[in-house]
Amino acid sequence: MSWYAVDSVDTALNATRRFLFPFKILAWIKLAVIVVFLGSVGSTVNPPGISVSFSGPIEALPELFSEPAVQQAVADGTDQLTAAELTTVVAIIVVALLVWLLFRTIVAAFWFVFYDSIRENTVSIITPFIDRFGQALRVVGFKIGITAILAAPVVGVGIVGYFFAVSIRDPSTAAAIGLLILGLYSALATLLLWGLFRFTDEFVVPIMTLTDGGVVAAWTAFTPTLRTEWKQFIGYLLVHFLLALLIGIAQSVILFVVIGLVAAIALLAGIILVFGIAGSVAVAMESIGILVALATVAVFAIVAIVLIALPLRILVVSYLTVYELSVLRLADRDFDLLAAVQPRE
Repeated sequence: MSWYAVDSVDTALNATRRFLFPFKILAWIKLAVIVVFLGSVGSTVNPPGISVSFSGPIEALPELFSEPAVQQAVADGTDQLTAAELTTVVAIIVVALLVWLLFRTIVAAFWFVFYDSIRENTVSIITPFIDRFGQALRVVGFKIGITAILAAPVVGVGIVGYFFAVSIRDPSTAAAIGLLILGLYSALATLLLWGLFRFTDEFVVPIMTLTDGGVVAAWTAFTPTLRTEWKQFIGYLLVHFLLALLIGIAQSVILFVVIGLVAAIALLAGIILVFGIAGSVAVAMESIGILVALATVAVFAIVAIVLIALPLRILVVSYLTVYELSVLRLADRDFDLLAAVQPRE
């Protein structure tokens, strides 16, 4: 049996080469802007987990919540807040949440932009960003909704447990078993979120790009393929992990060498300026010319690192993304975003 995850390793390499080359400076500048917003290597995201942890004996829980000092501290803190201060706190929280929501939507929109660029083999930002912003908002809303649904039992049990702990000082065996069950549920919910978010970002969003539809419709279209080719997607998760690990190690080594080399050159230039030209640190600190020269060296060092790191990042993100799209293409030819960069078979 042919494994899509293995076959896509070489296929993605060839398709990435066709997408990125021949080198076009304007296209690479646009790609640099895009990948800056795309987060970590590849399109894999780490979803917010649902976790429950407590350091200390279980029997201390009720006593902790029932301590008069703790209850009095909470009451005093609440009473000391005026209506205006409370409104300000709530407003700050709301603004922070809106800023977070906007940022996550912008990141999701840039993924659509990137998929559109691969699909058309032409890098464009403004028009697809505007066109796809609504879809990006739906993806973020979908993730928030799924997270809220899975987190609801944990929050509900936590609220009930709080009042339960306040009224009963000695916890029962049932309470300990309940905490164990809650911990197991949290672990399973986190794993489920991880899988849903990964497949949404790596397969469902590309399908949304193809169909111009919503996230639920794309999941509906993708589910039969996932159900039929589930072994292939398990293999994909394993191979993708190994690829990302090896590429991440190689990228880290390259950046370590580059940053070390640039830092050594900048340090040597700084030593020459301070001790070779100024003669001492004290004289250098009093010389405007030397300070300007040191600042210039630092700026050039930063620019040199960026000019090397960004193209490397473009190569890595492009390859891993095209790899994911290649697996999706092999799983179902109707979901082909690589037609422009992959010859017809």
